[in-house]
Amino acid sequence: MKRVIHHIGGLSLFAALCMPVGTVIGDDTPVSQPGAQEASLVFEVTSVEGKVRVAPIGTDVMRDAGWTIVKQGEFISAGQQVRVPIRSRVKLTARPAEPPTVFLIESSTTVSFSELELRDGVARSRIQLPYGAVKAGVAEGEVRSDMEIEARTATLSKKGTDIFGMEVHAD
Repeated sequence: MKRVIHHIGGLSLFAALCMPVGTVIGDDTPVSQPGAQEASLVFEVTSVEGKVRVAPIGTDVMRDAGWTIVKQGEFISAGQQVRVPIRSRVKLTARPAEPPTVFLIESSTTVSFSELELRDGVARSRIQLPYGAVKAGVAEGEVRSDMEIEARTATLSKKGTDIFGMEVHAD
């Protein structure tokens, strides 16, 4: 049974979940509705330590084929996944957003970005976390945040300003 964790307001949230390592979560990207004012939302790589890699969603995380090294100043967009090996980490900043959302992907983590869009003043992010740990800081201004981080056993749903983390461990 999947649990849904809704988090609105407060200072922090930490969700520790158990699931097998290497589990891939499917891409349930919704289709945009016509007539909505829509723009691209991306995450800029603002800091990188170690050999962080990026590839299209669906690329085998156990193989090096199809993965490229991430460099500071590059952008992560919808349809991509990020693999952060041991002794590595990457900090991403949402663009455009003022003030920005900052997303930290910790060591030994894989994250997929299935949906990133800016529509009608709302930055919508749909992120899958098969294993590992992420932290984020979101401050709202002219752009509101609507972020969901999905794991096999729970979904963190965040709207508004907050600082939070989510961690998924192997059994």
